[in-house]
Amino acid sequence: MPNLYIKFGERQFKSNNFFNAYIIFNHLSTTQKSITDLFKNNTDTEIAEQLSKKSKNIDNYLLKCSLQIYDKVNNLSIDFPDVIGYLFNQYTNKMLEFIISNDAVSFKNELKTFETISVYQTKNVEKTTHTEPSNGELCMLISPRIEYLTICGYACFWGDITKNPVWGGIIKDNFKIGYATDDLSKKAEELSSMCTLEKNLGILATSYRGLLHNTWETKFMDVVTRKDLLTYTVDSYGQEWLSTDNTLIKQFLGNAKLYSPSLSPLYEYYAVTILNTHLSDTNQYITARHWNER
Repeated sequence: MPNLYIKFGERQFKSNNFFNAYIIFNHLSTTQKSITDLFKNNTDTEIAEQLSKKSKNIDNYLLKCSLQIYDKVNNLSIDFPDVIGYLFNQYTNKMLEFIISNDAVSFKNELKTFETISVYQTKNVEKTTHTEPSNGELCMLISPRIEYLTICGYACFWGDITKNPVWGGIIKDNFKIGYATDDLSKKAEELSSMCTLEKNLGILATSYRGLLHNTWETKFMDVVTRKDLLTYTVDSYGQEWLSTDNTLIKQFLGNAKLYSPSLSPLYEYYAVTILNTHLSDTNQYITARHWNER
């Protein structure tokens, strides 16, 4: 039966009945997620693979439908579900899972789509933002883009601690897509200004999204610890010191081991590793804790 619904939705999409197709795939996506949660701990890999494949196909169509009708929604006198927000939340979690499972292929395939969703989610927030936004509204307005940069920062950091340059290469290549060389510095300045604004406002960290970021950090660091991706040496006083030749990792984490580690914002890792390579010396992004100047 689900296959029949998927085929019907595909036909609606191909016939340009995007709103009808959206309704079909929205319900299928919600149902599919519930079913996937039930099978989360199932050891049957064949079932897991089939569920993953169908879920990806459904969400791809849901995104396509959403982008087709999104700009027309304001002209519709109906209560339009917040599918962009739903997809954005789905993708942030999915992209982080790709990183900590070391699935660079899936991450690369989905990164541009994730970036597109972050742009549309910004438009989503913009609809409820006043002409002269408060600091809180301004912070929430840039939140989707900051969270996209944060996930990219996790990918860069993961690549560095696993000594796998593929991850950094994916982020660098995606940054350059669709831009001429001369425009890259303008794009870098725009994103860097968002990072600086968030750093100065500091509101996102105390919002409910900030609590979500803490969950990402905990999940990420649990994997790092379990896989022993960071090693330390012990001196004669019992102090543990980070053992790595990577200067950037030392700057970011600090040399001494903290027993309750707290990462600096990962969007800053992205800003330093990606954006600063396209910015002049006078326009370099400076981190909140000045860790990139250590």
